[in-house]
Formats: sequence, C-alpha cells, structure tokens
Amino acid sequence: MASATKNFDISKNVSALPEYLILTEARVACWLGHLSAIHKIANSLMSDHLDFSIILEDDVDMERDIAQQMKRLWPYLPPGWDIVFLGHCWSDEGHGQQLSPHDKINATAHHSSNSQLHVSQKPKCTHAYALSRIGARRLLLHLRYPPFAFSRAIDQAFAWLVESNRVKSYSIVPSLVVQRKVAESDIADSLGGKWKDKLVAGVFEDNGTEGGEV
Repeated sequence: MASATKNFDISKNVSALPEYLILTEARVACWLGHLSAIHKIANSLMSDHLDFSIILEDDVDMERDIAQQMKRLWPYLPPGWDIVFLGHCWSDEGHGQQLSPHDKINATAHHSSNSQLHVSQKPKCTHAYALSRIGARRLLLHLRYPPFAFSRAIDQAFAWLVESNRVKSYSIVPSLVVQRKVAESDIADSLGGKWKDKLVAGVFEDNGTEGGEV
C-alpha cells in the first residue's frame, strides 16, 4: 500500500516510490505498536522522581553501563524536552550541538562508550528512545493527525518531526542501544537495513572486553 502524500494524493506508480513510503502490513503494525506505547505514556501518572519512560523494541542490545551513562547525561537535558534517542541510525547525530562536556578519561574508559548528549539532527530507527509525558502527548497529536498518520514508515515520521522542530529531541552519541540484527526483520527483508552500530561492551555480545555473557 502506498502512503498518501501532500493533499491525500496516492501515487499510481507504487514501484517508483521510496521504500519508506510503501506501507506494508508490518509497517502498519509497527505504527500501531508504537502508538499504543506512546498513548500509555501520555496518559500515565508519573511519580515525583520519575518523569519519563523508555520504549525498547525486542531486538536490541545495550551498553553494560547504560544506567551510569544515562545518570551522567540526564542533568544536561534542557527543560521541556520531548524525546531522547538512546539509539539511532542513518544519521550522524554527532553533528548536532553537544550539550554534555567531555569527561576525563579514566581507568575504565576503554570499557565504556563515554557517550555524549547532542541536539538531534534527523535520527531514524525507533528501537530505543525515552519520552517525557508531555513529549508523548505532543507526539500523539502529530502521529494521529489524519494527513500525517501512516504517511510513511514511523521512524521516518519521527525524523520529519525532529527536522521540522515540532518536537524537542536529543540524541546520545555513540548510541547506548543498538539493533542486534540476529534474526530476520519483521519490517524489512532479511536482517533489515545495512546500518550496523557497534557497542563497546554490550550485554549480549562479546566485543573484546570483559564478558559477553548475561
């Protein structure tokens, strides 16, 4: 099924469209899955000490020290943020303004990605992101707006909202969470796109550091 463009126009030549403008059953299901999670966050009752939620897809790996890194980076988030990409693809997010200072290299630095917080550019892939409750509500307004809803693959929708400054988005670079790509993708052929991120010390993979076992 081809996505609608502009004023609800649908191309008659589907084969000429970019892949992300062709809505397969799997892409529609992906939209609905993320919408359901975002809806729950938007209507949740946040506690005084926890004002955001994290959405993870089921094929991810993450840095072993992700909790420490997030604790280090979170104070540098500007007030009123909507979304933080813990993982991303198809964009060099390091080009965005860096908000967190470089830490001094310590004895355990080679076991850590020493990631930094940047203003998002055009991040794609929705395998790992944090949402504030206000951010979830703002996303819902756009993602459920009829001319925009299901208008493209959902990660492309996120990227467009970021590029057009409709959401306040930030990216952690290098990614703290990556797609494992160890089984066939439900969205794309084979293992998914060619983009492949690496971790310094992932939970599931032995990357030349200590461990590799959960």
